[in-house]
Parts: sequence; structure tokens; C-alpha cells
Amino acid sequence: MEMLSCDQLLLDHDHRDEQSSDRTAAREDSSTPLSDGHDCDNYVKYPVNTIRVMKRHPLKWPRQIVTLMGIPGVLPILPITPTPISGFPDTVSISGIDYSIKEGHACTPKVVGMLPFYELRHLVSILVEWCRRDRAVSLTTWPWPNELPLQVGDRYHHLTAFPVIMCGTAAFMAYIDAAHRSVLRGLFQGVPGDELFRRAAAAQNDDALDPYDFAILLALAQDQKFGHIQPEEGIYTTRIFYPSSTCEEMIFITARVPEETISALENDEFGLRKVEIFKSTASLGRNEAWTKSEFLKALVTLMEEIILTAASTVKPRGGFFGDDGGT
Repeated sequence: MEMLSCDQLLLDHDHRDEQSSDRTAAREDSSTPLSDGHDCDNYVKYPVNTIRVMKRHPLKWPRQIVTLMGIPGVLPILPITPTPISGFPDTVSISGIDYSIKEGHACTPKVVGMLPFYELRHLVSILVEWCRRDRAVSLTTWPWPNELPLQVGDRYHHLTAFPVIMCGTAAFMAYIDAAHRSVLRGLFQGVPGDELFRRAAAAQNDDALDPYDFAILLALAQDQKFGHIQPEEGIYTTRIFYPSSTCEEMIFITARVPEETISALENDEFGLRKVEIFKSTASLGRNEAWTKSEFLKALVTLMEEIILTAASTVKPRGGFFGDDGGT
């Protein structure tokens, strides 16, 4: 159970620092509203109080955090234009091992539980390499839990996802699922790892954004900043994706995170701008030929976008995950 031990270490680290953070936050005036000099439609009304709560580990963030940041309870839909799959080989070789996309696609989970999710995590890692094909770009991922740091003021949260998708100097997209959220929250509550492994994954609201997922979206934007990715008109685009509660679809969440928001989180500033969040779904299409899967078509589209965005690096220096090289 190495995965659980890794996550437990990250959670223990945040437990040790939380009391100190809460004492510091208590000295702040949490009721201070946004000044009149800001556009209240685009900025969080109570930034001091919001940041104070966000200094706790994201596993303890209340759902109100999502609302305070301007995100509706039912996420608006933003379709992803599918890319036709043609010229893609059925087999991809990783470390000398050949993987069949057709066979992997056919094995996507048909039931909700813990073990089926692990199979899909592995398939996602294979698909990222498959999307890269023979192009000389650093489009990589890891199939095990990857740490994503998130700085909020003087606090550094340690988040995990599987996998984190990188290109060049920064992280752009992460895969997470209900099983992983269940394990993390269980560990945070002190539930033994072997017991968590036997449990079914906790219920997931497909229409809303989970606070932990929101934290990952922010951490990805922060990594792009550290990786010197040029934000488009001051906005970083980050994404997460995960299976629907029925495992019939893949849900893609797109966040448009203002550079100003990242700066406010890091420096305890009042200019905490709201974040736009959109949702898209794509059928896994396991009963169809893999070349007709809407999920795979959407994934190809997003990988192409990531490669183009990574080319905007303004300085050849890595983020938390990046190397000191370009794309």
C-alpha cells in the first residue's frame, strides 16, 4: 500500500502546520469586505476571510469556498470540439512494452468501485503518450500519485492526483477520480488504509465542483506561473478530468484562473478575482470502436491545446515539475 503511505505523509505534514496557520488567521479581520475600488462582479467580496479558510488543507475546505470564488452550484457547459482520430496507431510503446489502445479502451471500468478506477488511471497514462506520438515534445505523465504544491499565503498545501499531465516546463492537466478523493479524505480522518481499499468510492456529484478538485486547478495554474507559461490575456487555463458517477462518461473541468488571483493567494492580497469554471462530458464509448470514442477525440483536442500553450514559455526555467529546458 505504498500509495496510501505517500498520501498519509502529505496529510500529516499539513496537520502539523494547521494549528499555527489558524492562530495567524485569527488575528486577521475576516469580516473586512472588498474595497469600493474593485469590481464586485469580478472579485471575491470577502477576500481576507476566503483566503483564511483556504489556508486549511483543501481536504477540509467547505463547499462554500467554491461559491465564494464565483463558481455556480451547477457548472455551465463548455463543449470540447472533438478531433477525428486518424493516423493514430493502435499500439504505443512505453519503456519497451507495447500497449494496445483497443484492448485498454475495452477494459474501461463498467462498475463503480475502487479497483476499476486503477485500470483507468493506467489507461490515461498510456493515452497521453499515444497522443504525443513521435513529436519532439515533452508531453509526459506519471501513473502514480503526483504531488502538486499549492501556496496560500504562508502555507504550502500538498495535493496529489494521478496522473499529472505536463508539457515542457509546467503542469497543465490532472486526472483524479472518486476513489482517490475517498482515500485521501479517509486518511485525513484517520481511517486505516487497508479498510479504505476495501470500501466503495464515495458518491460524486457530477454537476458540481468538488473543493479538492478546485484546489488542484489552482495548483496547476500556480505551476504554470512558476514554469513561466505566458497567460493568455492574464488568464491561465487548467483542467482536470475524471469518470462520471456511472463510469459511462468522462467529465472534463476547465478553469480560467486569473494571474491576479494566483498573486493574491500567494501574497494575502485583496485582489482575489473570481475563477471561471466550465464542464464538458464525453462518452467513453466502450461499446464502439476505439477510434469513435468521444473521450479519446476530446483528449486529442486537449493535448494539442496543451502543446500549443506550452510553446508560449517566456523563459526556459521549470516550474515545480518542469526541467530547465523548453518544449
